[in-house]
Amino acid sequence: MGNLFAQQIQISSDLIEDKLKQYQRANRSLPLFLHIDKTVYTNNESIWFSAYLLNFGSDTVEHNVLSIALADMVTKKVILTEKYKMRNALSFGALTLPDTIPSGNYQLIAFTNLIDANKIPVAKFSTNISIKSITRQDFTSAIYLIDSTAKNGLLRAKIAVNFKEEPKSKITPVVEYTYGKKTLQAITQNKHDFFLSIPEVNLFNSNPVLQAKIKLNKQIQYLTINLPRVQKKEITVRFFPEGGNLSYDLPNVIAWEAQIDNQIPIAVKAILYQNEKPIDTVETNSYGAGKFKLKPTQNSIYTLKTIPGNYIKSDSTYHLPKPIESTLVLNLPNAITDDTLQVNLFTKTKKSVQILIKNRDGIYANFQAKTTALGNSLKIPLFQLPKGICTITVFDSGKPIAERLFFARYNDRLDVKVEVNKLSYTKKDSVNVKIRLTDKYGKPATGLFSAAVIQQNRLNSSFADIENYVYLQHDLGNLPKDPSGKDFLNPEYLEYMLLIKGWRKYTWQDIIDNKTDTLKNYLTPQITGVVKYGNGKSVKEPIQLIALGAKNTGLITTDNNGAFTLQNEHLFAYEGKMITLMVSGKNNINYKIDVEDPFLTIGNNLSENSKNYIPTKSITNSSTSSDMMLKGLENNYNLQEVTIKAKNTDGSMFAFKGEPGTNDCGDFVDEAGHFNYEKATKRFKPKPNTLYVIRTDLNDSWFTVKPYYYIGCPEHEKTVLKIGGIYGERIFYGVSNQTEEIQYLSTLFWKPGIITDKNGNAELNFKTSDIADNFKIIIQGITENNVFSGIRSFIVK
Repeated sequence: MGNLFAQQIQISSDLIEDKLKQYQRANRSLPLFLHIDKTVYTNNESIWFSAYLLNFGSDTVEHNVLSIALADMVTKKVILTEKYKMRNALSFGALTLPDTIPSGNYQLIAFTNLIDANKIPVAKFSTNISIKSITRQDFTSAIYLIDSTAKNGLLRAKIAVNFKEEPKSKITPVVEYTYGKKTLQAITQNKHDFFLSIPEVNLFNSNPVLQAKIKLNKQIQYLTINLPRVQKKEITVRFFPEGGNLSYDLPNVIAWEAQIDNQIPIAVKAILYQNEKPIDTVETNSYGAGKFKLKPTQNSIYTLKTIPGNYIKSDSTYHLPKPIESTLVLNLPNAITDDTLQVNLFTKTKKSVQILIKNRDGIYANFQAKTTALGNSLKIPLFQLPKGICTITVFDSGKPIAERLFFARYNDRLDVKVEVNKLSYTKKDSVNVKIRLTDKYGKPATGLFSAAVIQQNRLNSSFADIENYVYLQHDLGNLPKDPSGKDFLNPEYLEYMLLIKGWRKYTWQDIIDNKTDTLKNYLTPQITGVVKYGNGKSVKEPIQLIALGAKNTGLITTDNNGAFTLQNEHLFAYEGKMITLMVSGKNNINYKIDVEDPFLTIGNNLSENSKNYIPTKSITNSSTSSDMMLKGLENNYNLQEVTIKAKNTDGSMFAFKGEPGTNDCGDFVDEAGHFNYEKATKRFKPKPNTLYVIRTDLNDSWFTVKPYYYIGCPEHEKTVLKIGGIYGERIFYGVSNQTEEIQYLSTLFWKPGIITDKNGNAELNFKTSDIADNFKIIIQGITENNVFSGIRSFIVK
């Protein structure tokens, strides 16, 4: 690493404050956090979420739409996206996974409707989820690498397909495989073994991946395997002198990190040399970080030589930054602090410097301090500084010469107690949960939170914690996982991350060059469209459209060229119901409607540019279909096999069951035949010319129904367009008391927007399902100026 402050910039104290305020206004970034119920899903399940836009004093009224996108982590393409209302910096809802979605690993992306001139959202969030199958398949499949490295320019692989029962007909599976942007069909000599070859040129990518699709009758399986990258596993070593510069004749603390391919941190040992003479032995820990002290001398050359180990067969030499004649070295004995920050300043002569302390909200302190040749220790009070990551910068004659990150008010944490009325339950048992929220002094605290009760095997290491994200990941970016699993709650881990990952996202030159009249203008994406004649020619007069399916059905008038813009009021819709756009009037069949949704484009751009996924596992040479099957489900079924005969000729067990989902008009029925009942959790396409009922809920458990004869959905391929709406909160119903049928719910309870009372208390009540397993209660929420999370386990036998 080079020296951070080599640039010669001189600015006055007043100008520093003005320029920083301008820069922060022009480069806003608000923490957006999504609490989801779990991280492992199956087809047809819903991703229940609460979205928190952490303003802590910032204006969030412009953020009124939340977009959620699900992207394949192999192709980086968005395959599912919806939009939701956001009000008062909150949004609640559910994203339903279709039954056709392939098993695999996905990135869940969320962002609000405020974007900058580069179309980058001001507030964005992402996390990883997995989708696994619970469908019993007639076959199993596996993919193996025949070669560990490419031979004669090719890397060979094999896909094996095994039938649970040999099919009577001569059916051969269809196997397609994809690498890069190329999709091919595998060659087979029989029904079981398929061979494929990948050109060596495709192994030079940073993360080469092979994806296979195996189709037999109507069943499809997907396999994904990492390919060996054509590159030696070399260690990357970087050095981070504390404060920014390596200064000779002054005591320095130097942090360093070691990684191999794909930014995987590793633990290594190395010898520090001065002019080829060994002077110290240093090492990195399990998250690839280490530090050592050094007082360099002028004209000396310092190198680090790694000791051979698991990742290298021979030693490698790395050069430290060249020591410079710096006027000051900045040292923080403890970068994690509460209400007082100790700062050590080392200089060669007595001098006066300027110290500036700021966080994401602005400047906290700006004052003068004096140093001595023997070093000077300052204690800076932080009583009014909000909790979180802050920056201390030292200026000499208006020039920035040293900078460091620290964490203020670390122990200013809320205490969350989650208590259950017992630790062990039976199936269909009643559970009572009491929650108490207090501040660090034990006084009741008022907070708003969401609560999820989920089966333990539906959680993996990618589950996002609100404290870790808001106070660490949002400011520092993607970090290596703490092996202890504590992350933000591990002070040693946090100290290293502040020292190594905490170098600024900007330079002081960026701040000085920022002009008041060139501040970024923040925009709201507009969903636009155009109406043309059926033959593709442009219209020459305004056309009137009608938006059906929205909560407020309205008319939209295009301009003379057929162009129009959809406002939010045109898009507010009931959960799961599509918006139908159609040309109004009698002669409406000779037109075509096209709509462009910028939210989809933004989601794809965020996915393609995402670096949130840091692999932590080494490459394996095989993958099987069982890897993407949800383990342990067999324990949830009774030992006796039960066969249920459908009562209807269409093979359904209920009179109104049919093809899952909604039709082109957004219409649906539930299992009881309720037409377009917005609280329905299971939805099926209605049949034309069929009598259904419309349900209206009353108080308590009472409701009324009235008959409704459904004619069907008009099909005008050119004049009708179906688009997704902006949805509101959906109610989670959990285990039903109204039926005796078996209910396998992995999410027993979900509720957002829960508020503690004046005593800091809240209470949850729910029933267990027919799954016997370990469960976790997870709550995540916010207060006026803090965030909190809590967890509790129980078992169902």
